[in-house]
Amino acid sequence: PGKTPEAVEEGFLKIIPEGFLRHAHHWLILHGRFVCKARKPDCEHCIIADLCQADEKWCNQPAPLIALPDAPPGPQPLPPGATRPGG
Repeated sequence: PGKTPEAVEEGFLKIIPEGFLRHAHHWLILHGRFVCKARKPDCEHCIIADLCQADEKWCNQPAPLIALPDAPPGPQPLPPGATRPGG
C-alpha cells in the first residue's frame, strides 16, 4: 500500500525480484482484472489469498497452483552445411 504512485512503486521495488520486474506490473493488472475484481473479488481462486490484506477478502487459503504445460521444443539444430529457409 501507498498514498502516492511513487510510494507504491518504492514498495513494489523492495519486494519484487529484479528478474520479474519487467512483467510484474502486467501480472498485477491481470490479477486485478480476472481474480481480485473491485466489486467482487474471487478470493477462492486467488493464489496469494494468504498474503492479502484487503478488507473485502473472504478466504485466507490460497488456491492451489496448477501445473503449466511444457513449453514446445525450440528449433532443432541443423546438420552441418544446412540453412534455414529465408536465412
